[in-house]
Amino acid sequence: MSDGQGHDRTDMAERAELLRCAQRALEGMPTDRLRGTAEQLAGTETIQQVLRPRSERHHQARQ
Repeated sequence: MSDGQGHDRTDMAERAELLRCAQRALEGMPTDRLRGTAEQLAGTETIQQVLRPRSERHHQARQ
């Protein structure tokens, strides 16, 4: 097994856990409030970093 494969699996597991946490946190919120929250989050650097592949994050960190 190569390092790349291990990292990919870890990355996918991290994303899946983040999605589960987000789903739990968002359950029961009014739809209009959810939409605003999602729009706010979509603009944050942290969420954008999480959604990018790890290789891109490393590449950008080196620049």
